[in-house]
Amino acid sequence: MKNRYYKQMVSVLLFFILCPLVNWAQQLSLYETVSIKTGTGLNDIGNQLGGKKEQPYSDPFKGFAVTSRGEILIQDVVNMRVQRFSRHGTILKPLIMPDLFWPGEICVSENDEIFVSDDRIERVITFSSDGTVVRTFNPGYRYFKLLYRSVPILSLKCYKNKLTLVYGIDRVLDNKIMPIYEDIYDLNFSLLHRKEYSDDRAYYSSLLDKMPNMILAFVDNRGYHYYYTISQGHTGRENRLGINRDQALLKYSPSGDLVFKIDSEWLSRNMKYHVGAVPGSELTELKGNNLSIFNWYVTHNGNLYILLANNDLVKVFRIIEGDDRK
Repeated sequence: MKNRYYKQMVSVLLFFILCPLVNWAQQLSLYETVSIKTGTGLNDIGNQLGGKKEQPYSDPFKGFAVTSRGEILIQDVVNMRVQRFSRHGTILKPLIMPDLFWPGEICVSENDEIFVSDDRIERVITFSSDGTVVRTFNPGYRYFKLLYRSVPILSLKCYKNKLTLVYGIDRVLDNKIMPIYEDIYDLNFSLLHRKEYSDDRAYYSSLLDKMPNMILAFVDNRGYHYYYTISQGHTGRENRLGINRDQALLKYSPSGDLVFKIDSEWLSRNMKYHVGAVPGSELTELKGNNLSIFNWYVTHNGNLYILLANNDLVKVFRIIEGDDRK
């Protein structure tokens, strides 16, 4: 009798432990929105993984965002543009500049203004929702004039009609360590707040304050928090701040409860491709049915997207909770 009682208790406990995991799997589904081949044509996107002849870019496809209408924006630094797609994957007019343009980070405000950093010089370009250039802004020039050389923008985030911009000022000419500035602006680039860090390591450490081994990636308008996990040095293609976007993404409720975790194993089980982290030295060989995670994006209303790629293809999927395909 005792053994039967204990078995029943174990069964009940397992039910309550495993039930949420089963529910996550039932809630989540994948909907492919974009599939585009790599190349240099108008309807292609440049291969940032190097292929057979080139070295991979240091942070492939770091520029990735989605508007409130579901339009998808992908950095195409090889072809000096940002490729745009409708919510159904139809290619639209790209975002371009009249001068040399190496698009980097991308974010979208609540009113669908698009902000793109330029890795060639330290500037941010604002585009309207129809792709028209509205303004450009260079924090290094505005605040430090010609005293120091500027470096590319490290991070660009849009949240509640504010823009958070992280950048460094190269002070090598006066033999000083490069400080990092975290500025918060309104959407017209009026400075609201500034923090200064001694270097990028100090800034990176500040991001780990709230959750151990995780960095806050997004907050949606309902108060849900989305985190990247940290595994520095694992894949060999961390970005400049040491953040790996090719790992799991975790969603937490406003009260701090884990809602779901999405990783390469879950993705592989739910699509016809094999998804996995790839060392930087092996990126040039990534092809066929093998894909790797390169970026995530959460819109202000909580829609979640993931960018997967290899040397032949770039794919974007929306990860849907329940039956919501709005």
